[in-house]
Amino acid sequence: MANSCFSLVNFYERFLRRTFVSAGLSARRLEIDQHTTLHFWGPTPPKQEKPAPASSPKSTEKKPALILIHGFGPPPLWQWRPQVQYLSAFFELYVPELVFFGGSTTSRSERSEVFQAEMVARLMEKLRVERYSVMGTSYGGFVSYHMARLWPERVEKVVIASSGVNRALKDGEELIKRAQVDKVEDLMLPQTPSQLRGLLRLAVFRRTSRLPDFFLRDFLQVPLLFFPPSRTLEIPIVVIHGSWIGVTSVGIGGWVLGRAGASTYNDNREAKIELLEGLTLGRGDVADISPLQQEVLLVWGEHDQIFPLQLATELRKLLGEKTKLEVIKSTSHVPQTEEPEEFNRIVKGFLV
Repeated sequence: MANSCFSLVNFYERFLRRTFVSAGLSARRLEIDQHTTLHFWGPTPPKQEKPAPASSPKSTEKKPALILIHGFGPPPLWQWRPQVQYLSAFFELYVPELVFFGGSTTSRSERSEVFQAEMVARLMEKLRVERYSVMGTSYGGFVSYHMARLWPERVEKVVIASSGVNRALKDGEELIKRAQVDKVEDLMLPQTPSQLRGLLRLAVFRRTSRLPDFFLRDFLQVPLLFFPPSRTLEIPIVVIHGSWIGVTSVGIGGWVLGRAGASTYNDNREAKIELLEGLTLGRGDVADISPLQQEVLLVWGEHDQIFPLQLATELRKLLGEKTKLEVIKSTSHVPQTEEPEEFNRIVKGFLV
């Protein structure tokens, strides 16, 4: 049984990879310095072709570059699929795995989101991409904010989705109270069924019936749970996406569940706890952020309980006159996956 599940997960993983490849992306790895290596998805380099005749017309139009920066959870292959499939028609997409997520590693001691921003910026330097826009969700929004702040000459536009970069110390304390946990890692990196339920309660708007402990316990031991599209039977399942785990009702004809190495939330767990502890924003009694020079789009779920909507309305004022806020109804912490079509429409309208 274990082998069968394992093979099904690998099969579906190949399917997800094919969706990125079909969008014109390829998986690559680049050494940033002697200590840090980033794995990322980027435009597939063109094949060497014979020079065209001098009389042939040349296409000089190039799509603008857009970086998608993920939050806590599985690698971006699973977090940004709806956006990659849609936005690849309009942008040259770059989808990095932040340090300690997926295949990105470092032997350096830095653990802040500023360090993550520096590594992504240096990645783009090495790729010789001089100008780009950035879009980050949750933890990725913290990274995107710092990239825009530190390199305004490079970053054109900014999309921050469900990311309370303006949080204060009290906001972190209130989140821990809402989650009914002792530490934030008990919420963001769940290890027990009760911790997983706490994440479900805060992060997902649509809910179904209560799931039994044995199911959640098994779920915590598997890195991924996916489903292919079908139109046969509607049943509730658990979905890992971004920094959340959601329960939704989907039509399925078969489902994929399996073990494929370390679990999503326990892989590099100690390093990820250090990332949470290393956040530079949210340490004081008041928000400590500066206005950004760029145009900024904030996209928020109406019922977000990780970073409540009030933070979004305050953030719009703090980031300056060029900032606009879009709220997606009937969504929580990840509107880009709960309502991907509306999310994509909003983002495209802002960036194009």
